[in-house]
Amino acid sequence: MLIGEVVSEIGNIDRTYLVALSAEAQGIGKTLQSTKTRYTWKIEIVDDRAIASGGRRDYKLHILEMTYSRLSGKKKVSFDGVVRYSIQTPKSSAFEFNMVLEGRLLSIVPQGDDYVLRIDGMAFEFFEARPPPPPVLAKPISYPINTVRSPQDDSAGLDKLSPPSLETTAVLSYAKGEEDFLAGAVLDPFGDQHAEESLKEEANEEAKLWGLPPPVAFTDDT
Repeated sequence: MLIGEVVSEIGNIDRTYLVALSAEAQGIGKTLQSTKTRYTWKIEIVDDRAIASGGRRDYKLHILEMTYSRLSGKKKVSFDGVVRYSIQTPKSSAFEFNMVLEGRLLSIVPQGDDYVLRIDGMAFEFFEARPPPPPVLAKPISYPINTVRSPQDDSAGLDKLSPPSLETTAVLSYAKGEEDFLAGAVLDPFGDQHAEESLKEEANEEAKLWGLPPPVAFTDDT
């Protein structure tokens, strides 16, 4: 019986992410399957730290497993195939298993007649799914700007803005557009062409708004 099939993650400041992949409960009793249950939780650690130095994103799969006999009360917990805890207790005895993985507290706790996994107190299958931040920061696009008017200047009765002020605004704006494009390329490696076309359209519209020629980075060679 599949309890949860999720792709959820929690990230921390050093760009490693603990990703909840799946949770499963399976009856494995010899005579009557429901008398013994094996719980399996698959967790993946995603590490983006190597990307900053030109490396690749690293993935490492971990499997946390627990078997529980409803007849004897025996419980055994293993992590990546290594037994971490084993005890035989009466059915009524309270049981909780805790371990730390990548700075996160993993807890196996009772819930009704079953057991569930919580991470930092949050139910495994109810994590809020969200993508990790872009692994690389975008570099500002070089953009030659002369003294020009902006739409805001017309309403204010001003003829010109100083070049440094306008250049700072425009460069930051285009850098943000490039960052969005890079983020889209990372999350959807097959959508590069559409993302680039969309970015070109946005850049051209912004250039028209400021009365500027098309950005150098997006000007066609033909």
